[in-house]
Amino acid sequence: MDTPPIIVYDEEDAREGLETCSRSFIGYFITEKPIHANSLQSALAGIWCNPKGFKVEEVMEMKFQFLFDEAKDADRVLRGSPWTFRNAWHPCKDGRGVKMWRV
Repeated sequence: MDTPPIIVYDEEDAREGLETCSRSFIGYFITEKPIHANSLQSALAGIWCNPKGFKVEEVMEMKFQFLFDEAKDADRVLRGSPWTFRNAWHPCKDGRGVKMWRV
């Protein structure tokens, strides 16, 4: 049995990663329709009033990370809506591990 490799991160890289997570959340869609990060980013940026530095990255199939430059924008979006896209439900979890279910 092979031992998985150990990855050591520089303290600054780890701090930067944690800071990025605190300004983001993860969401997925309950649908069989394809959803593309670029389409999702374009649609939600306009609906969410173009938050500064807003990006959408697909981290796994149909799971997306929503990134913001400022935590206040991520918090505002999590408290608001919409939580459907192309008629698909959208559960999500913020970067601090708090589950959010908005529809």
